[in-house]
Amino acid sequence: MSNRTSSSAPPPSYTLSLPQLDRRITARPGETIFQCARRNGARIVGACGGRGTCGTCSVLITAGKVQHANGQIIAARPAADAPRRRPRWLRACQLTPRTDCTIEVAERSLAPIVRAHIETGGSAEILPLDPAVVSLDVGVPQATLADPLADTDRVVRALSLPFTSLDISAAQRLPAVLRDGGWSLRVRLRGAEAIDFAAPGSRTLGLAVDLGTTNVAGFLVDLQSGVVVASLGIENPQVGWGADVISRVNYATRGPAAAEELRTAAVTAINALAHDLCRAVAAPLQDIVDVVICGNTAMHHLLLGLPVRQLGRAPFVPAVRDAMDLKARELGLAVAPGAYVHLAPNIGGFVGSDHVTALLATEAHWGSSTTSIVMDIGTNTEISLIHRGEIVTVSCPSGPALEGGHISCGMRAAEGAIEHVAIEDDRVKVAVIGNRKPIGL
Repeated sequence: MSNRTSSSAPPPSYTLSLPQLDRRITARPGETIFQCARRNGARIVGACGGRGTCGTCSVLITAGKVQHANGQIIAARPAADAPRRRPRWLRACQLTPRTDCTIEVAERSLAPIVRAHIETGGSAEILPLDPAVVSLDVGVPQATLADPLADTDRVVRALSLPFTSLDISAAQRLPAVLRDGGWSLRVRLRGAEAIDFAAPGSRTLGLAVDLGTTNVAGFLVDLQSGVVVASLGIENPQVGWGADVISRVNYATRGPAAAEELRTAAVTAINALAHDLCRAVAAPLQDIVDVVICGNTAMHHLLLGLPVRQLGRAPFVPAVRDAMDLKARELGLAVAPGAYVHLAPNIGGFVGSDHVTALLATEAHWGSSTTSIVMDIGTNTEISLIHRGEIVTVSCPSGPALEGGHISCGMRAAEGAIEHVAIEDDRVKVAVIGNRKPIGL
């Protein structure tokens, strides 16, 4: 008599074809079309993050079978039926593939968010100079058998402002930089720490980032002149997990892997900004030697990998409120590894460092007034009342009003959205974002 070990076959995976994106992706067992697209980087708009409440992830199954969240099996209609029957648009977050499928995505569910153009030169803004990082060009005597002093000691000896600590990544770069530069180099100092070495004359750049819930804005500053040399805004890739903060907080609480997805998305956005800004001014990423980031408390926590469960329920307590300084390499930012990243302080659960920086930036306007109001209107809106030296701040969600949440018609300000309508010579004329065919209002 023989013993047999029975094993059940693993659940099947299916291939999803997205002709409009020229993509073929594989869905894991039990995964919805929306989840599969998000995991594979195929952008389908989903304002609610896949909870099935917004209707922005509309798709049409043109081949194959799917199962709806209510248990119903839905098969693609034969092509012969198309002229006689209306297309059946469904929510991608409610559909699980049951065969290989071909999927058409609604145009408004694919519409790219308008990317703010890189602005360089022209009417350049000049900021008051008080940089945390200074650069000094120095030449040192070449090492010889008679003078075999270590590279770092040679640089310290030649500097008028010698450093007392050395970042490890700077130490790793020093020998090559020193010899490639013919024993001349640029030393980048933050206080008494050498954070980086570069070729003489290299630019010393700072990056300021507003990590918004919907959009991420970056400003590249020359730390030697104070000139804002370039600026750019892009969509926050975290929108794939929901347009609002609470959707992302809820997703992150599923476990470490979910939280890491959101953290990686934030880092990806900042790195994309840094890359495009540096490319616009023909500077290497290594020339960014100082970074400042602000954002609401949830964005701050998600970027740092801090717990956010307590932010999603009363009394909405942050894990960290004070400002923090970290090395760029600790966050995975593609700038000078020894650069510091300053994260501005938060005030509370729903009043973050973005509002702190708004108050600082406008202090000259309200500092001498008896009564003033400072408003930061965005996905999360903060309003501060300043009266006789006291600041009182409140916050409220504004995202649905700006992004078209929970509406049956319309879309957010993406390419193809009608943004202006006028009657001229008895004809209707529309202005469309991106100057393309209208797909929504």
